[in-house]
Parts: sequence; structure tokens; C-alpha cells
Amino acid sequence: MTLFRLPLILAISVCLPGIPMAAQIDEGIRLTAERLGLFGEVGGPTTQTISVGVTVSDPACAEFRVLGANASWITISPRTAFAPSGVDIVIDYSSFQPNEERYIEATFESLDKPLPNAGLTCLDPAASGTGDVVIFRQILPITAKLLPGGPRPIPFPNPQLLSLSDSTGTQQPVSTFLELSNMGDGSYSYVLEAAYSGSASGWLSVTPSSGSVGSTPVQHQVLANPVGLPSGTHSAVLRVLHDASGVPILTIPVSFTLSGPARFLVTPSTAISGIAKRGKQNPASVSFTVANIGGGNLSYQVASSVPWMTITPTTGQSSASVPVTHTVAFNALNLPVGTQTATITISSNTPGVPNTPVIIPVSIKVEPGGSVSVSPSEFELSRAAGSTEPQQLRLRVESPDLETLTWRASVEPSGVQWLRLLDRGGQLPGTVVAEVDAAAVPRPAQVSAAIVVEAYNPADIATLGEEGGAEQSADAIIRTVIPVRLQTVTQAASLEVQPSRIEMVAAPSSGSRSQPISIGMGGGSPGLAWQASIEPRRGADVFSLSASSGNGPGVVTVTAQTTGLAAGVYDSDVVIQSGAQQVRVPAALLVTAPGQSVLTTGETAITLRGSAAALSRGVQVANLGDGPTPNLQVRSA
Repeated sequence: MTLFRLPLILAISVCLPGIPMAAQIDEGIRLTAERLGLFGEVGGPTTQTISVGVTVSDPACAEFRVLGANASWITISPRTAFAPSGVDIVIDYSSFQPNEERYIEATFESLDKPLPNAGLTCLDPAASGTGDVVIFRQILPITAKLLPGGPRPIPFPNPQLLSLSDSTGTQQPVSTFLELSNMGDGSYSYVLEAAYSGSASGWLSVTPSSGSVGSTPVQHQVLANPVGLPSGTHSAVLRVLHDASGVPILTIPVSFTLSGPARFLVTPSTAISGIAKRGKQNPASVSFTVANIGGGNLSYQVASSVPWMTITPTTGQSSASVPVTHTVAFNALNLPVGTQTATITISSNTPGVPNTPVIIPVSIKVEPGGSVSVSPSEFELSRAAGSTEPQQLRLRVESPDLETLTWRASVEPSGVQWLRLLDRGGQLPGTVVAEVDAAAVPRPAQVSAAIVVEAYNPADIATLGEEGGAEQSADAIIRTVIPVRLQTVTQAASLEVQPSRIEMVAAPSSGSRSQPISIGMGGGSPGLAWQASIEPRRGADVFSLSASSGNGPGVVTVTAQTTGLAAGVYDSDVVIQSGAQQVRVPAALLVTAPGQSVLTTGETAITLRGSAAALSRGVQVANLGDGPTPNLQVRSA
């Protein structure tokens, strides 16, 4: 059975309010441990002693004293001394219960003892007394725990405090090693993680980041990366998250001190960009900061590569990572349309700066100053497949800010047959006239194309000259794309019957009169079946049909018999039926009395078409009766 466990020492940084961390590290009073974690064991020695080194820096007449930690189970000696080398801390576990843990704090103070006269030394009794001045103070947290008896793993780190530094200014990682061992029995598994103090983080890494320890220690590489860190001391702790029962998590303080030559840190480090409207609007101002992340003082100057970009201030100084802000303003109103580039150069006036100069790329996109409004923004069309009547489209193109612009229009993709332009260009405001020809899409389909309207100021194109190139010429054009989508559909089959009315005139017992009815099929269904019949109103036996049914286009002749008919009007309806569609053609027979005159033109309407200045058409008037033809008067109404 193991009778005694070696002490496990944990160190963490402690900083009192009002006392700077740098003072605790560099002067005043320094301890070799920043935290103590001690363990006894049931059945082991009742007392445990650990030594802690103490260093008191100048002034020469200085000593230290220990306050607090006044408990029966802890003894610290000496509690006051001049130029000491250390103290012994004794823990008495005789009053502890198994698994009991106690905590206490010891305060170490560095004193400046004023001398009554120049003839005394610091060791003279007359030098002590009231008037002692506390220069620096350090608190040492102490934890003691009594573990139950029996075998157990006890994690132990070596070293207990990691200190890394870099004075080269090369921004290369700095490494050291941490060893984890087992001061007890068995084994334990663990994971290492870093926790940071202050705003800087992410600079510490450990390889491997986990492991298991039995009787053989495991070594880890600890890496500190200085890239992006300011000069000074950066603090973190490594936590050892282990599964050893009854043993607290280990915390190992890590300090990383950076010094060396001055070094630039420019934020943001990416390129600066902006957008300008030619003749209308400059890009928004931007800013960047310059800081010295090395040692000493950094003096520098800032220069612009082009006259249209100014930077204020043009010089600066930075020390201890204090950033200096610079503002970048642009005067790009008269720049050519396109992408304009420049650079900002930050050069050191301080010798030995390794990363001077720093170059910041600048890219300004100059857009045309005018704007264009095109309405409507799209077309959704539906036409009968194979329709031969074109449909006209009109687009209104305007400049809302009344800019003098030239426009041109085109169809994309090229070679589209069903969409063509009638107007292709002009000055704004203007109208784009296009025509959709569904006959070029004979089958039902969905097709799409676009009318592209491009507007530009000829002066913008001219300013590019030979240096502009095709790419910048394209930047000077305001391009608007208007989608045109056409869906061609199959037209529903329909009956087309001509004429819409039949009128016949005959003398009594003059034989028969006939007139044809033409039956057509609209909508692309030439084989549509139809039936024909007569619906009498007066004179059911007067009319007869040459056919009572058919399939597709055809002709039905309507015949009227006058034999035996008295003078008067005889009428019926000729009914043409195809499925649910029905067309009625009224049919009338006028049987004239002897000597009656019946005039007809054979037409119910006259339509004149053409582009000539004067149009004319003759109309014949016939007398269908056997009476005399009267004198006629013709007038328009």
C-alpha cells in the first residue's frame, strides 16, 4: 500500500484589481507557484510539506511578509523575511475527514521600508516599524484534500507553468513540451483544452490533444502562434480534463511574451472596393487601421497611387498595438465607365520593420450615370397554334433621371423565327415595337425568347478610347432583358357555316329554287362529323336538303318547291349539329303575287379595304318578281 502521495501542484494566474499584470510578472514579488493543490491519503503521513520560491525585486531595502492563511491545519514559515529564497508550507491532515477538501488564501506582500537616516541598513532594527509601504501583492490560493486509502491514479504535469517568448519578429510559431505522468496507481485518460485571458485567442495549440497515462509519461508539443498578436504578454491556461476519481481538473498556466522589431498589422487586410455612378455619385468613404504588433515605436507614411483617391492622415505612429485610423475618400465622378484600380502603400519610416511596405489593392467599379426604365417587364402570351394573324408588342423605354441616352434593341437568342422587331433603336424616350408570329410555331408548344434593350451615353463609350477595350465598353451599357414567353395551343374544333341566312323568291308554281350551305371545320379538326335537318315553322314540306350528314367540310343544298303554293312567305330553320355545337340557318321562301315587284341586292353589307385615297364598289339590284322595276333612290346613312 502506498503510504504517501507526492503533492500535485496547479498554477493559475491571479491579478488583483488595480495591480497591473505586467508588474506582477516583471517586478515586485514573484512566486514559483500561482496556485497549490495538495493531497494527503488516509493511512499516509499526517503532514505534508511543499516549498514555494519567493523573489523580491529592487529597491534594495525591501522585504516580504505573509498575511492570512491563519488556520490550525496550515503552517507557513517564515512569515516575514528580507531577501528570502522561499517559504515552506506544511499541511496537517490529522483533522481532515476522508474526501474532505479545504481552501485558504495566503497573501504575499513586497514592502519598501523607509530608513530614518542614511547611516542605517535594512537589517538594523531601527529600519523596521510603522511607515512600511506595500509595493506589490500576490495571492496564493491553496487547496488541500484528504483522499481515501487504496490505489488510484494521480495526474501530474511537468512543468507546472509554461512560459514561451519570441523576440525575433519573424511571426513563426514557438513551441515547448508538456509531460503528463501518473504519480499514483492504475491509469487515467484525458483531453487537453485551452482557455484564454484577454481579447487575443486561438494562438495556442497542443499535439496530441488527448491521451491516456499509466506508468509511462506522455509528452505533448505546445505551440504558440504569434501571427496577428500584438507585442506584450498573452496569457492562457491548459486544462487537463481527466477521469481520475477524486482529483480536480489540472490547470497549467501558459504565458506567451512577444517583443522584437516593430511590425505592421493593417485591418482589414483585404482589398478595398466601391461603386461609383459616372457624373452622379462617388463611392462611399472607407477606413482602415494601422497598428504596431512588434516592439518599440512604428512611424510610417501612407501614399495613394492615383489622384482620384485621397487618404487622411498620410502619416502615423503606433506603439503597443495602439491602432491609428485612416480614411480613404474618392473623387471618381469623371472616371471612365468600367473597373478602375489603384493601390494604397503603407511604408515604414522606422528601420528594421520586416513586413514593409504593406500594399492594399483598391478596385472601383464606375457604372453609367443614367438609369433606364422599361415597361412592361415581361410578356406572357397564348395563341392558337398556326395562327396567321401576328400579335404586336410594345415596350416603353424611358430614362427616369432624363439622361440623354441612345437605345438599341435585339432578340435573344438570335435566329428566333416567331419574334421579330419592327423598331430597333433611337433616342430615349422611345418605344420598341415587336411582332409575335404564331404561324412559325405550327404545333402546340411553349417557347421563350427575350427582347434585349441596351441604353448608353455615347460620351461614355467615347471616353474609353483605345485603352477601354470591349470589356469596359460593355460596362458602359445599361442592359435590360424582357422575357417573352409564348404558349401555342390547339384551337377547339368549331362549325363554320355560310351563309348565315337563306332567302329565296319565286312566282307561284314556277318550279324549284335552290341555295347551297357551306359547312367548314375550324380549329384543325377536318374530320368532324355533322348532321343536317329542317325544323319547320311554316312550310315544312316546302324545303328539302341534299344531304342529312357528313364528315368534315361539305355542302348541303337547300331546295324549295313552289308548285301549288299560294303567294306568301314560307320559312324554316336548317339545323347543322356537330356534337354539342349547333348552328341554325333561317331559310325563307317568298312566293310573289302576280305583278308584284321584289327587289334584292344579294348582299347585306359592303366592306371596303385598301390604302387608296378613294375606294369604290358596284352593287347590283335585281327584281325577282314579275312586276315592273320601280325607280330607285340610293343614299348612305
